[in-house]
Amino acid sequence: MNDKILKIGVDLRPLLGGKVSGVENYIKETLTALLKLDQRNHYYFWVNGHAHFEFPAFLKKRNTTCFQTHYPNKFLNLSLSLGGFPKIDRFFPEPIDVFWMPDPRPVAVSRNVKLITTFHDLSPELCSECFNFKTRLWHKLLNLRKIAQKSDRLIAVSGATRRDLMKHYNIAGEKIEIIYEAPVGDLKPARKAEITRVCKKYKIEKPYLLTLSTLEPRKNLEKLILGYSFARALLKFPYKLVVAGINNKKIFAEMPSLQSEGVIFTGFIPEEDKSGLYTGAEFFINVSLLEGFGLPVAEAVACGTPCLVSGGSSLTEVAGKAGVTVDPKRVSSIARGIQDLVKNPKLLSDLRKNTKAQAKKFSWEKTAEETLAILTN
Repeated sequence: MNDKILKIGVDLRPLLGGKVSGVENYIKETLTALLKLDQRNHYYFWVNGHAHFEFPAFLKKRNTTCFQTHYPNKFLNLSLSLGGFPKIDRFFPEPIDVFWMPDPRPVAVSRNVKLITTFHDLSPELCSECFNFKTRLWHKLLNLRKIAQKSDRLIAVSGATRRDLMKHYNIAGEKIEIIYEAPVGDLKPARKAEITRVCKKYKIEKPYLLTLSTLEPRKNLEKLILGYSFARALLKFPYKLVVAGINNKKIFAEMPSLQSEGVIFTGFIPEEDKSGLYTGAEFFINVSLLEGFGLPVAEAVACGTPCLVSGGSSLTEVAGKAGVTVDPKRVSSIARGIQDLVKNPKLLSDLRKNTKAQAKKFSWEKTAEETLAILTN
């Protein structure tokens, strides 16, 4: 660790939307743990926007400064992306040593400022068809490849994201550090009464299988539901498929109708209901086409629930020995994976036994420790 007391700038522009999603949770949880861990260096938390931004109370510490600039975001983003001007560090009350973007945004900093960027995934590049026209236009302006190449260090939230950065953006492996995320909140196996409460609230009858995500094309829900339907028809099992989550039409492409026999759509699931929903499921399914980390899989594992996940992706890292894999592009593979778990109680039991050890691999304290090492070295 650097002996010098560093001045670290942190970009909080991703929090301006006010929504709760994976990136926002990553920023809040990492910073909460980071500020508990590091009371030595000074942090400058910056946002830009016309409307007043209320900085969360946990950011207001003895060694922090929170401030906002009020430039028109459209003009600022355009100027940063196309002209490399103005230098963001010059907005700060005093010179900074490091500027960290927990999620890529248009950026330009002075040469003496170390730029560190966290990449969650390369979905805008590899799954552009999953986004609506406005979002694709934003990604083109953002130019993730350029940001990755100009950054001094990159944080990838999984080995899969690191491999994608190396392959598609030609980034040297030694420039990228893998730092995993972790489940949000104190998720753990729920008691029977809590499972009963949640099932009653969402009108779910046991036994059921579960998938939880934003309802968008990248999550591969069409093939999942087809695979489930084939497996259900072949084995004539009573398991319902619970699909939890909502669609965000402001960002993602339109979704076709997913209605099918045996499928239950719950809509949005608040944090307080997650433990009961995960624990009550026979197993959790995520056959997404691309995931940077796959937080719902980590959440399911934390609740002691085995997983069926996409092979060759970050999800295999997160599920570990608590999950089995399928080919997400083949409905037959998904159907066979569901059948194998439904027909084999011993396999499910063995996977469930492995969840405790796998869950220990992920914590925000560990995320903060490893992030601090990147920021200060």
